[in-house]
Amino acid sequence: MTPGLAFFYGGMVRAKNVLNMLMMNFFTISIVTVIWVLVGWTVAFGGEGGGIIGDFSEMGFEGLSGDGLLIAMFQMTFAIITPALIAGAVAGRMKFKAGCFSSRCGPFLSTRWSPLDLGRPASGPRRH
Repeated sequence: MTPGLAFFYGGMVRAKNVLNMLMMNFFTISIVTVIWVLVGWTVAFGGEGGGIIGDFSEMGFEGLSGDGLLIAMFQMTFAIITPALIAGAVAGRMKFKAGCFSSRCGPFLSTRWSPLDLGRPASGPRRH
C-alpha cells in the first residue's frame, strides 16, 4: 500500500520533488519497520495496564507467537502508512532529512493514544 501511495504522491508533485517523495515513502517503510519491531509494539500495546505508554516487556516481539505476532504485524501496517500519509500532506514543502526525522514518530502516532483503543488484542492470544 505504501509503495502505491509513494507513486501516487510522486505524480501529484512537481518534477523536482518526485524523487524526494519516493525516497521519503520508501524510507518510511524501512525505518518504521525496524522501530516497530524493536520498541513500537511494546510501547503502543505492551503491558496489561491502562497507562499512557506500555511497558517494555515485548521489545523485539519477545514472547509473541501465533496470533499475537500476526496482530503485531497487522498493526505495523498502520504504523507505516501514518507517516507516509503525513509525507503527502507536506509534499514539496519538506526536505528528505526532515521527512526522515518526522517518520520516526509514525509508530507512536495512531496506536496507544487513540481514544477508543481499537485494535488492542485480547490478552489471550498475545502470550504463549
